[in-house]
Amino acid sequence: MRHWYAVLTKPRQEQIALSQLRSQGYESYLPIVSERRRERGKYVQKRIPLFPRYLFVNLDTAVDNIAPIRSTVGCSGLVRLGLRLAYLPSGVLERIQVRCREGESRCRLGWTPGQRLDVLKGPFAGLDAVFAASSSQERVVVLLNVLGASRPVELSEDYLRAV
Repeated sequence: MRHWYAVLTKPRQEQIALSQLRSQGYESYLPIVSERRRERGKYVQKRIPLFPRYLFVNLDTAVDNIAPIRSTVGCSGLVRLGLRLAYLPSGVLERIQVRCREGESRCRLGWTPGQRLDVLKGPFAGLDAVFAASSSQERVVVLLNVLGASRPVELSEDYLRAV
């Protein structure tokens, strides 16, 4: 029976491990999310693994040879619980895939890019905003018309309400 198994990767080598596993013919998946991070004094959108150092491979252990995974570039090996390989219950990975796709364009409250919002609290209270992206858990990036130009501002979701 096929299951999605967790693979432990070497630090910051998830993408390398993913491409190597795929080139060997394994069906693999690396959940990626977009996150706003500060680099060199500026905020940038970065695409990072949802689970750092882990990716998933779809295997039927009765048919597929798992030995090459341990020696694959970027991989440390399959995750085990004692002597058993750790796998995801059916449907879990599919829900992760849906959430990662939605996470690229939606925030926790279901706002979509371009949607108009009202700022309710804080120094920008009373201004109109346009939803741009989710930056992290419970914070979003909105565009505010300040000083004659649209400026990106990061605010708590609690400060905003859909128009």
